[in-house]
Amino acid sequence: MKISPVNYSPLCFKSKVRSVYSDGQAQWQENYISNGATKLYSNYTIFFREDLNDVSLRKRGKVRYTWDNFLKTAIEHFKDAPMVNTFDFGCSDGSEAYSLISGLIKNSNSNEAKKFFPVMAYDIDEYIISCAKNGEIEATYNDIDTIQDNLENYRLYFQKARNKEKSLNIFPYVIMPNDTIKRYVRFNVGDFCEKLDNVPKSNSLVLCRNFWPYMKMEDREIALNKLQNLDSSSLVVIGGYDDKAMIEEKLIARGFIKVAPCTFKKQDV
Repeated sequence: MKISPVNYSPLCFKSKVRSVYSDGQAQWQENYISNGATKLYSNYTIFFREDLNDVSLRKRGKVRYTWDNFLKTAIEHFKDAPMVNTFDFGCSDGSEAYSLISGLIKNSNSNEAKKFFPVMAYDIDEYIISCAKNGEIEATYNDIDTIQDNLENYRLYFQKARNKEKSLNIFPYVIMPNDTIKRYVRFNVGDFCEKLDNVPKSNSLVLCRNFWPYMKMEDREIALNKLQNLDSSSLVVIGGYDDKAMIEEKLIARGFIKVAPCTFKKQDV
């Protein structure tokens, strides 16, 4: 997952619609003409991304979905583990890491949640890691609704402010994680395949979601072989976009079973 250097912007806004191309360009336009350059990856991410949804609730006359089943599955799976090694690869601006942290706290008591922390969050993109460390995450109206659906009282975890960048009306809000959750994540630049060497085979929760189709075929095989070294006490979580690379089928072929949406564990021997 090595890439060429890219041109960085001093602003961390609009990260969610940013894509990086093989010619070293970073672009924010959906209709960008790449002139033959291939897209290396996208920074697209949202809070509580829908591919882990399962449990529905009715709110304001509409059916809403939450991560509750996935989170309760993880909490139950690791109930006897004294500590959990939690990794979030391809973490982008931190939306997913903070969804995980706040969701774990909401769905368990504080002692149960704390054993999952800190979350070690990695991305190959220096720019997006600088955005994550900045602690201001752009948000749409849908982000706000989704956070409220999942957390009930989101003010326990986040502050919300109007986006002062008036031109960025697609992101009317800025979400800032409170210290109560911000202290539980460590953001660093890191390559997925390389950092997998640091993942303990036991009691590890590995989020590697929605970037597999951007990987080279040989890198996918390297990463899958390293994940295969995990034992049945660990969980691997992929994303819906990873269907394009048939990652679910490849995990199952390596002895994993599905235990929740996009969530897998090795079969007990």
